[in-house]
Amino acid sequence: MKSLNFNLIVIVLMCGVYSCAKYGVPGGGPDDEIPPTIIWQESDDNFKINFNQRSIRLTFDEWINLSNPTKEIMISPPLVKPISATTRGKSVVVEFAEDEILKPDVTYQINFGDAIRDFTANNILKNCIYVFSTGDIIDSLSINGIVKDELSKKPVSDVLVMLYSNMSDSVLLNQKPFYFAKTNKDGEFNLNNLRADSFQIYALLDENVSYTYDLPGEKIAYYDRLIHTMDTINTDISMLLFDEEDPPRLVDYSQDILGLIKVKYENLPESYKLYPLPDSIQLFDEIVSDSLFIWYQQTSVDSLDMVIKYNDESDTLKYKKPRDTFKGKKLTFNNPRENRKNFHRTDSLFIEMNRPLVSLDTSHIILKDSSDRTVPFASGIKGRSFWIYTSFKNDVSYTVMLHPDAMTDWYGNALADSLIISCQTFDSEKFGSINVAVSGIMDTSYILELMDKDKSIDTRILKNNDIIVFNKLKSSTYSFKITEDLNGDGRWTAGTLLGKIKSERTREVQIESLKEGWELELDVDINELFDGTEN
Repeated sequence: MKSLNFNLIVIVLMCGVYSCAKYGVPGGGPDDEIPPTIIWQESDDNFKINFNQRSIRLTFDEWINLSNPTKEIMISPPLVKPISATTRGKSVVVEFAEDEILKPDVTYQINFGDAIRDFTANNILKNCIYVFSTGDIIDSLSINGIVKDELSKKPVSDVLVMLYSNMSDSVLLNQKPFYFAKTNKDGEFNLNNLRADSFQIYALLDENVSYTYDLPGEKIAYYDRLIHTMDTINTDISMLLFDEEDPPRLVDYSQDILGLIKVKYENLPESYKLYPLPDSIQLFDEIVSDSLFIWYQQTSVDSLDMVIKYNDESDTLKYKKPRDTFKGKKLTFNNPRENRKNFHRTDSLFIEMNRPLVSLDTSHIILKDSSDRTVPFASGIKGRSFWIYTSFKNDVSYTVMLHPDAMTDWYGNALADSLIISCQTFDSEKFGSINVAVSGIMDTSYILELMDKDKSIDTRILKNNDIIVFNKLKSSTYSFKITEDLNGDGRWTAGTLLGKIKSERTREVQIESLKEGWELELDVDINELFDGTEN
């Protein structure tokens, strides 16, 4: 009985010890959102001068973890050997390499990045910096400013803002910064305890915590002047984050069926030219999702290579003759919804088929109006589509009947089944127009886009002062997006880091709501819109 009581006491004590050793958050309370706090009475003094220690200890008010310390924790100015950081209870201990020699009369910063987190809730201690000097003074110069997204113009948080004493244009690609800080939730940054010197300043939305610009899709920003820390103008520095345009990259291509090459790109080229070998081959190309479809008509060739040229690059597609062909494949609508169409009476009616067309036989095509009267029409072919035009009437329904043999595709397949298309012209009185008088254009061309929310409805290239008319518009609240086309390629071009070329600027012009049947008039002075602005 005595032995049994003793065992029970041991078990109870063990459970008590285990319970005390567990780390956790009491149930039922609010979530812990407070990051760890440094207890300076138990830590090495911050801003210490005449520093000669081999390690630094920071003690916190709770148990902590270090996340990715090798990448997150950096010291500036950089050392020859990496520092090490470990946790010991509630403390972080930073140690210098045994053979590291700190420079005399230099102020150092240890920036912990996002490394320090509490044990229970993983709350991050942001912008934790330990400063010390090997001399008699602490450097006290500072820089502050804001980082915004180039397109949205909204502040961006958690962006690295970095200073470099190296003046190379490629420094962001291969070197760690001399000083750095992160932006807060309002996009603001503060770089403190800086030495008197000249620096380049960059901002980086660092996706892989490398402190270098080394991933596609990472956004960057630069300041187009050197920063002299002795100046008194280093406040309210504004930088705009942009995403460099990644060059097109051929991923794969296939010829599963004779007459069609499907080419998949990562970042499709905006403009390209096709050079078939032999060059007598007839081609039709189109963009389908993120791929380039190249249709070729002559399918009896034994060899067909294709060269795609864009910018100063080219890709060669080697011919691989497939077993399958389009011969005998059904010619029909490209999309089942093609059998119901709405269009404006002054437009041609376009019907899209599933393959490029070579001929129409209008004796097998009948157009009738809502009174079942046959209507004469003109017609033609464009790629995979055929079009019909006549003096369509306003707000009237029509029927197009396609009988067998009405058309033939590139591969000798005639339409085998009858197809019926029901269509309706819009009521023109329910549509409006916007007339914009553009002035102030000098030597630069501009791109004028009519926007319906985030969707581009129509695009015009502006080279001279003119009145631009947008008609057949539904009732909506539109805006204009105007882009400075410095290189004349007809599209917005992102900036580049090397050479510090800025992105082409854009401006937005709001328009009052367009009602049914309305005609809005607007004056836009391009020079006034763009002149004298940095961003």
